[in-house]
This record gives sequence, C-alpha cells and structure tokens, in this order.
Amino acid sequence: MKRKSAIADPRDIGTDQTRKRLRESTLQRLIRQRKIDPDMERAANEILRIYSALTRRLWARPSLMERLSRSDQPPHPEWLVEAYLERYIPWTEALSTIRSPALSILYDVIIDDRPLRQIDKDRRVRNGSARQMTISGLRLYVDLSGWRRAS
Repeated sequence: MKRKSAIADPRDIGTDQTRKRLRESTLQRLIRQRKIDPDMERAANEILRIYSALTRRLWARPSLMERLSRSDQPPHPEWLVEAYLERYIPWTEALSTIRSPALSILYDVIIDDRPLRQIDKDRRVRNGSARQMTISGLRLYVDLSGWRRAS
C-alpha cells in the first residue's frame, strides 16, 4: 500500500473562506510596508494587552465548580497597572481632545483587525485617512511613553 505524502499539494490554496481567514493582519501589512517602526509595534501590542485586560471580565468563560480563593492574587500585574496609568490614559485623553475618530479607528485596527479600506468606507472618510490616523495615533503613544529611539 502506498503512503500518502505529508506535503500538501502546492496547487491547493484553500477555499475562499480559508484564504480570507489567513490574510495578513492590518498591522503586519503596515510593518511589512515599513510604515510602522518597532516602537510603534510595541505600542500597538501594549494597547491590545491593556484593552484585553480591561475587558477580560466581559468575555464568556466556563464556570468553575470549585471554590477558589483569589484574595492572594493581585487583579492585574504591576507592569500593566503602570502602563495603564502612565501611558494608556494620557494617550486616550490626548486623542479624545481632538475632534476626530482617531481613537475608534485605532481600536478598529488594533483590537478588531479591520482592513483600513473598510474603515475608510464605513466611516465615510477620505481614502487613506484610517492609515494616517493609525500611524499618527501609534506615534503619539510612543512619544508620550518616551520610547522613541534615536535615528
């Protein structure tokens, strides 16, 4: 009996749903295009981690049937509390003072991984505005945090 090869057929590119699901993320595309530097990527990752920590209790999760004492565990790690208070809050306040949808666009890109063209279309803004607001918003986070590397 002949064994099947473990290597997939190179002509098999998957279904439309598979290709859509495996698309490059919006941030990965901006990094590949060198529109976002490593400091801005670090800012996006930190924003995602803070947002996830803040909304974690809203997610569906299985219930534990045994009683657990959680009093010995702090609710959030110290680095997360520091990042939230010293970088995230000032950043959201700075973005909220300007009258633009920049903060919600950044959430669309970082948290929801929505394509930039779709955001432009949905918000009825000029083509390329979502990209510019994403880059500017991440640059602002880096500047407020003091992470900017000397070029």
